[in-house]
Amino acid sequence: MTRRRLALLSCLICTWCSPLSAIAEEAERTEAAKVAAVADSEGVDLAAQGQRIETFHKVLVSAMQTADRQSRETLLRSPVLELFDVAGIARISIGRTWRQLEQTDQQAFTRLLGELIVATYADRFATYNNQRFVIDEVKPVRSGAVVVSRLVRANDDDVTLDYYLRRGQVFNVVADGVSDLSLRRADYNSIVKQEGFDGLMAHLHRQLATARGVVIDPAGSPADASAENL
Repeated sequence: MTRRRLALLSCLICTWCSPLSAIAEEAERTEAAKVAAVADSEGVDLAAQGQRIETFHKVLVSAMQTADRQSRETLLRSPVLELFDVAGIARISIGRTWRQLEQTDQQAFTRLLGELIVATYADRFATYNNQRFVIDEVKPVRSGAVVVSRLVRANDDDVTLDYYLRRGQVFNVVADGVSDLSLRRADYNSIVKQEGFDGLMAHLHRQLATARGVVIDPAGSPADASAENL
């Protein structure tokens, strides 16, 4: 075989192999990313995450069997504040505004948001009609786990509830495909943009009052209406 033919053959082999090499490299990168994602969730006790949610579900059933709203809130306060990463939710929900706040304002916002989450659960889980919770799966995700569950209702469709946990605490709940954290981010940032941080705090106070069944005089202050409960 002449040198010219050898050179041509060598060129053709390189041409054919280059795309294959690129594909192989891309496959290696994809696989490496998958391995990294799993590595981030290594050390997460999936059974323990499922147990935390199962325990919380039992508390919710007890709350639904409690007629008095204030008693429900008292029952739920510690379990909710221990399970949910309220500080993380607060920080993520207002994004860069968080970094612009004084520490005292960050603490006030986090505290108010925690009370709102507690009151919202007390308001939404207020009636017991033989509902039950079912955990379908606990899956590892990047930096944590997701507990896939359902609220089974006797006379209505099931409600899917996916709890996203990081370091053992819930930072997002996706109900029937709707992300609570995403809704908060959209809502809160829109209010901050239009009304500022004080407007957002007033908005949360109004939401808290509504969850607690408090009627606010339009001429009064939403903050004053719920201050005794904070």
